[in-house]
Amino acid sequence: MSTDFSKYQSIIEQLRGDVGSANFEAKFASLTQKLTKKDQFLLKMEVKRLASPCTRLVDLRGLVNGECRLYEHQERSHYLDETAIKIFEENVAYYDGYTFGVYDAVTNTENNFRVIYQKEKLIIKPAEVKAKVTSAIFEKNKKQAKIN
Repeated sequence: MSTDFSKYQSIIEQLRGDVGSANFEAKFASLTQKLTKKDQFLLKMEVKRLASPCTRLVDLRGLVNGECRLYEHQERSHYLDETAIKIFEENVAYYDGYTFGVYDAVTNTENNFRVIYQKEKLIIKPAEVKAKVTSAIFEKNKKQAKIN
């Protein structure tokens, strides 16, 4: 089951790094009082997932618009670009360690080709996409006709 938590991103940001604190339950209750019980439950599970320790290695070579290099953290080797390193270090400080929240943030940086593609897909209307594809095909055929 995949739930879209983008509408709760501001709540997640406010709770990030607080899961282990004594006032987490009170803070969570005050931030989510207008949500349904089901949404509260799912959101709490997501916040706890983001705060749980992660052992996955990150290799962004070929996946981002940037030059990746070896980056070591707690005897684990990651391949990150400068943007991802900055995001990694900021989130490790918030979560007090390498967690799934850090992993998610690093793999969803603004210069990630997948993120760029998803944003372009939302911005460009289907008619514009069709026009661009048609234009590209026309140009390709035109070049091939000149060659022949």
